[in-house]
Amino acid sequence: MLTRHFRHEPRLKAGRELARMAHALIDISDGLVHEAGLLAEASGVRMVLDAGMFPIHPSAKALAPRLKVSVEELAASSGEEYELLASLPRGKSAWAMKRGMKIVGLVAKGRGVMVTGLQKKSPSVFNHFR
Repeated sequence: MLTRHFRHEPRLKAGRELARMAHALIDISDGLVHEAGLLAEASGVRMVLDAGMFPIHPSAKALAPRLKVSVEELAASSGEEYELLASLPRGKSAWAMKRGMKIVGLVAKGRGVMVTGLQKKSPSVFNHFR
């Protein structure tokens, strides 16, 4: 996990592919839930994320207990993964999964972010501007 953190590879190819069809696209360098909130706010929608669908790096399973958080909370709030979060048109899930992308939730009417499957209601997030 540390190797990936220090020797990250930006998802340029995926970003280019997603940019051609995504309604919205953002990197999650400040944490999945935080960035989903920014995407939801800018788009005027609610993002409903399912913590059970978050991709979990094998090393995170060992790290989470040491940090006294669930592995899902770690996935929701950690940053610097250099991954992308996109809102795709309805019916494009199969297209995304064929390219190794993961579906972590859906867009709904409303505002903000709702995360199902987390023990804590509000995972901590990092904000560069605080």
